[in-house]
Amino acid sequence: MTFHPDTLPRLKGKVFIVTGGNSGIGYHTVARLAEHDAHVYLCARSVEKGTAAISRIKEMHPSANIDLLQLDHMDLASVVSAAKRFLALETALHGLVNNAGIMATPFQMTKYGHEAQWQTN
Repeated sequence: MTFHPDTLPRLKGKVFIVTGGNSGIGYHTVARLAEHDAHVYLCARSVEKGTAAISRIKEMHPSANIDLLQLDHMDLASVVSAAKRFLALETALHGLVNNAGIMATPFQMTKYGHEAQWQTN
């Protein structure tokens, strides 16, 4: 069995969150979901990079329904804030793509006492 993004069904009325949505696999996931009429919340650490990614996707898909959630996995208060914002805006979540991640970074402990790579991923 093979998969091709063009075979996705219409996703009108479905809500998705994609972490790390401003680049790479996350970016293309957001674009494909939006192309198929989903309402997508693009999560990014950087508001500027997240906004730029949304603008690029909307150039390709002008009717894309994408909102930005600023979220930094290194800061759990940021995660809680993003979750509260989402819950204030939506009553359902149909899909979560946990794409954000870091790899092979120098050892670092977060202010919450977790190793940075473990907390982020």
